[in-house]
Amino acid sequence: MLDLANLSVNLKNVRDKFIVSSILFMIFASIFSLPSTAFSQHYTSNRFSRPDILPSATIKQIRDVMGHTRILENEYLEIWQRDSDLSIRIVDKKTGYVWGTVDTSKANEFNQTWSGIASSIVAIEVFDKGGILKAVGSGATDVLKEYKKNGNSITYKVSFQSVGITLTFKMSLAGNHLTFELLPDSIVEGSEYSLATVMFMPFLGAVREKEVDGYVFIPDGNGALMRFSNAAHYLAPYERKVYGKDGGIDDMFEVNDLKAKRPNDFAVEPPQILIPALGIVHAENANGFLITAKSGAEFSSVVTYPSGIISKYTWGTIKFIYRQKYTQRTSRSGAGIQVPQKDKNVFNAKAEYTFFNGNDASYIGFANYLKGNYTTGKNEITVVGDKDVPVMLYFILSDIEKGILSYNVKNVTTVDAIIDYVKQLKSAGVNNIILFIDGWQKGGKSGYKVSEYGFEDKVFNAEQRKKLFEFSRAENIKLYFVDAFKKVTERQLNLRAYEVGINLSQAPILEEKDDKTILFNKTYYFNAYLAIEKLTQKIPFYKNNSIENVALADFASTLYSDNRYDNSYPRDYIKNQSMKALQKLQTSLNFVAMKAPHDYAWQYADAIYDVPVNNGQYLFLTDTVPFLQIILKGSVPYFAPPMNLSFYSREDVLKCIEYGAYPSFTLTELNNFELKDTGISDIYSSQFYDWKQEIIDIYKEINSALSRFLGQKIVDRRTLQEGFVVVKYENGDYLCVNYTESEKEFENNKIAPLSWKIVEVRK
Repeated sequence: MLDLANLSVNLKNVRDKFIVSSILFMIFASIFSLPSTAFSQHYTSNRFSRPDILPSATIKQIRDVMGHTRILENEYLEIWQRDSDLSIRIVDKKTGYVWGTVDTSKANEFNQTWSGIASSIVAIEVFDKGGILKAVGSGATDVLKEYKKNGNSITYKVSFQSVGITLTFKMSLAGNHLTFELLPDSIVEGSEYSLATVMFMPFLGAVREKEVDGYVFIPDGNGALMRFSNAAHYLAPYERKVYGKDGGIDDMFEVNDLKAKRPNDFAVEPPQILIPALGIVHAENANGFLITAKSGAEFSSVVTYPSGIISKYTWGTIKFIYRQKYTQRTSRSGAGIQVPQKDKNVFNAKAEYTFFNGNDASYIGFANYLKGNYTTGKNEITVVGDKDVPVMLYFILSDIEKGILSYNVKNVTTVDAIIDYVKQLKSAGVNNIILFIDGWQKGGKSGYKVSEYGFEDKVFNAEQRKKLFEFSRAENIKLYFVDAFKKVTERQLNLRAYEVGINLSQAPILEEKDDKTILFNKTYYFNAYLAIEKLTQKIPFYKNNSIENVALADFASTLYSDNRYDNSYPRDYIKNQSMKALQKLQTSLNFVAMKAPHDYAWQYADAIYDVPVNNGQYLFLTDTVPFLQIILKGSVPYFAPPMNLSFYSREDVLKCIEYGAYPSFTLTELNNFELKDTGISDIYSSQFYDWKQEIIDIYKEINSALSRFLGQKIVDRRTLQEGFVVVKYENGDYLCVNYTESEKEFENNKIAPLSWKIVEVRK
């Protein structure tokens, strides 16, 4: 970027001025003469989807059953096995397609270790006494294997002699599902090595370079594809924990500073994996399978190796984590060394492989299949109505501000201003407004105590509450009160008590930003168990104060253990107790909204906000796909990230329309310069009048596009050309979105550049 502020030239004479003027003219001329595609064709990046590749008449087979024996069979699948290395083949009886691990007798690019993993039914990673990680697969020649069949299931006993570890697990066939289950008491460890991770059939469906057309589906953000490609020099594979980092053991440092002379405060962590799944497709709409962690998801990660790392094969699986390294502190400054956990995580590991063919063999088919797990009995119309789409207006009433001698509460938005703004918007045709109210608590948004309940009287006293409640009822506007229980500032908890979360190093769980000049550069994680307790205890307060709807800012999107030495709570326990609290909250109030919740919380969510709309954009990810949106659309209303905070371009509005996401805005009465000394100084553009017209314009367009699809599910989605997507709803109508600068056509309908059009089904 050109930094004119640092351009210093000593203009001694007219000639020097002419030279400088000429240089500046050429620089700006070169910038503005760049082709428009340099700025507009973002749709060719991995933030969008590539054109679909439909299968040819003949699907290439890359596996066969030669040397294998059939051991299980039902009406859908045949399971074949080679006893020498427990290599597996799965035959789809409808299509005859053969799935399998890699036949390493025909692939000479693997070393001895990876040869045993590529053909394996199970592979493990172990730590030696020095904390060095080692991998071994059941296909290795020195591994002892036993198995016993019982009906349509087989129990395996696999002894990894080189590391002294034995696993006993079960493989079961039911319908089009093949399930693996490993119970914690079925793990036997020796004295030299400790178990770190377990993977079942890690190379099932692995593809060498571009041997077949297809992809790996990864639930990164809202959804991502890694298309099979030629080998490339990537630095690291994809491996991310399901449900994000566990602050009780993982380092919670912020992302790096992008190697620039600037703080890391503007960089963000990649999106979380909200759902424990991974899929592989060989020829879209032909053959595919989906892996889901049915148990043990809290201790799992999604792993994918693109072609070029370790081998020329692209492969992916779900890895179950029994031990990992953590930072053991060696000084008071926080410095330490990486050591493995002493005790392994105790849980049931259960992975289910579901096989698809025909039109169900795609990420769309996977999402449609999962709808039954998450959205049965739900319809968004009960929450947002059936006439106009909603817009979420997130108002901040107050926040803490540091004064000369002490902290003060600063009024940010008054109730009178909110009422006035809503009236202005409704008179302009913004018909379905949902209000989210933050900073209503005593102490303001960044200063209220999680353990104390009360209203900030400076801006939300009894009279003001009455006025807002009466207005919302008269105008039929839903009010959600935002509350955070887990990620807080130092003003919101007692650091000397048990209120802060503790990691395995017996240090507070926190994130720290580089910039020490901001009001709060540290974010603390509240004691996970106490956070659940505080939410449950606050329900009577909500009910006694006429709060009918609550929005949880972090409760369902942050999952971490607490490992204080005298009273620890593992991640699965916290998840289960959180679900009980969410169920109680949902049954006690009218509606509960959640910010980007993990999948186990979806059943308790009446609305979702800040839903992911992009993946992490790693180089080897080729497509962004609306996987989460396909699961949720029509059942649970979801709102895009705030459109005044970097999601407001023309392409972003079109993506909202394509994804079926409703608009949201974070707003204040004060201008943002006046907030520079508060806890919300990182919100850089939120004053209502700066965004009033954009709210009106964006709402009207999204309402025109999506109102007819309220309560309707997405059933199909196709990328016909780069930047041209067609979404099909269950009523049969199509929503065509054109991200390009040229006209497109679908079913004899013209779609203008950078526009959208609804094509009605022919009756």
